Amino acid sequence: MDQGFSRRKFLVLGLAPFSNRGDLLQYVVSLELCMREFGLDNITSIGPIQGNEELFTDSLSFGALRGAVSFKEGLSEVFSIPYLFEKLVPNYQRFLSVLKADVNGGENPVSSPHVKTGFSNAIYHVLWSLKYEHNVNHALIEYLWPAMARSWFGMIADAGVISGHTIEREGFYNYITNYILTKRIVKKGVGTFPISVSALGLKARGNDIGFLRLGLKRLDFIFARGPYSERTFTTLLGCKGKTFRALDSGFGLRLIYERPKWNSGIRNLRIVIVPSYMHAYMHEQYRRGLTRLVSWVFSKFDCEFYLMPFCIDASNETKDVRAVNDILSASKGRLTQELKSIKVVDTAHMSIHEIYEFFGSVDVVVTSRMHAGIMAMSAGTPALFLVPKDDTKILDVLASLGLDTRQFLIDTFNPKEMKDDNVQQKFKSLVDNISTVKQTIDRRIEEALPSVKLPLSYAKNLIESTKR
Repeated sequence: MDQGFSRRKFLVLGLAPFSNRGDLLQYVVSLELCMREFGLDNITSIGPIQGNEELFTDSLSFGALRGAVSFKEGLSEVFSIPYLFEKLVPNYQRFLSVLKADVNGGENPVSSPHVKTGFSNAIYHVLWSLKYEHNVNHALIEYLWPAMARSWFGMIADAGVISGHTIEREGFYNYITNYILTKRIVKKGVGTFPISVSALGLKARGNDIGFLRLGLKRLDFIFARGPYSERTFTTLLGCKGKTFRALDSGFGLRLIYERPKWNSGIRNLRIVIVPSYMHAYMHEQYRRGLTRLVSWVFSKFDCEFYLMPFCIDASNETKDVRAVNDILSASKGRLTQELKSIKVVDTAHMSIHEIYEFFGSVDVVVTSRMHAGIMAMSAGTPALFLVPKDDTKILDVLASLGLDTRQFLIDTFNPKEMKDDNVQQKFKSLVDNISTVKQTIDRRIEEALPSVKLPLSYAKNLIESTKR
C-alpha cells in the first residue's frame, strides 16, 4: 500500500438501496477493494444500508472494515424531500400509511384504477410521487442540493468512486442526483466501477436523456461493463474520451475470497433456479417456461433442485419470492414425488460469502438475476441467464468474457426463445458439456479479472494529481 495516502481521504459511494443481493454485492466488493488499495483509515463510505446493517457487516471479509462506514443513508436520500419530511415531521411514516390506506387500500394511486377522489388522494399522490418516483424538479438536483451537500459535508474526500449499478427506469433520478452531489463533496474528481445502461430504461425515460447527460458530465471517468453500454455512453450520452471498459465488480469476489471447493463426490446433478418477475411482461409465459423446465429436467436427470429468491426483502410481495411461490404452486399439478425434493433456499440471513459458497457447491444456475449468475460463474458454476436482451447488462457481461450469448442467454421478451424446446436444449447443452464449459468460463474470468481493479487505478491518478 502506498504510504503517500496516509493523509488522504477516499470516498466509496453505494447507490441502490439493497432490495436484492446484487446491489449489496457491488457495494461490498467496491468497499473491500478500495480498503485494500487505500487503507481503512483513508476511506469514507456512504451507502444506503439502513435496515440491513447486520447483513451488510456479515458480508464484509474484514470485521475492522465496518468502521469505515460513515453514513447509513445513501447520499441522495439524505437530501431528498421525503427524508427531510421523515426527520422533521413527527409521525410522517404513520401519516403516509394512513393516507395510503384511505386512498386505495395500499395501491399506488398513479397506477391504480380504483383511486378515490378527495383531499386525501391529492395529498397522498404528491407524497407518493416524492417518495417513490424520484422525479423531482431538476433545479433542486442541479443547484440546491449540491449547494446543501457542500455546506453540510464540506470536502470529505480527495477523490471518489461510485459502486456498480445499471441506469434504468426505477433508479434513473437517484443515479443522476448522486453523480451531481458526489462531484460537489470531493476535491478532485469521481468515477464509477463498471455500470450499464438499460435500453429499456432509456426508452422509458426518453424525455430526460438530456438530464442524464448533465449528470454523467460531472463524472471524471466511467467504466462500462461491456461494449453495448460503452457504445451508448460514448455515442448517445456524450461521454466519449472518459468511458472505458472493465469486468463487473461482482467478479471481484475472486480477489476477496478463496474459490469454493466443489464436492465431486455428489453424484446427483444439483441445479439452482433464481427466478424473478423483474419486468411486468409475459409473467405467465415466464412462469410456465420455468415450471416445464423443472418437470423436464426431473424426467431426464437424477437431480436435486433448489429455488432461490435473490432478494433481501423476504416478504411474499417481492418479485423473487412471488416467482418462487408461483413455480412451486404450478409444479404441484405436474409433479408428484419429485416436488418433495424441490428445496427453497432460505436466503434471509445468508451473507454474500455464504451464497458464494453455496453457488460453488452446485452444477448449474438458471437465473433472472444478473449478479446471481455472476456469483455462480465466479464460483466456477455455469449460469444460464433468462432476461430481456434489451436490459443490456447481461449482454455487456457475456461480451466482456467473450462468451456466446446464444449459449448462455435466453431472451424472456422473445416468445420464440422461451419455447420449451429452446430452453431445454440450451440447458442440456450446458449439462452435456459441463466440464468444458466450466473450464472456458474459468479461463475467461481469469483473463479479464485484473480489469476489476482498473477504476481504482484511475481514482489513484486523481489523488496523485491532487498532490501536484
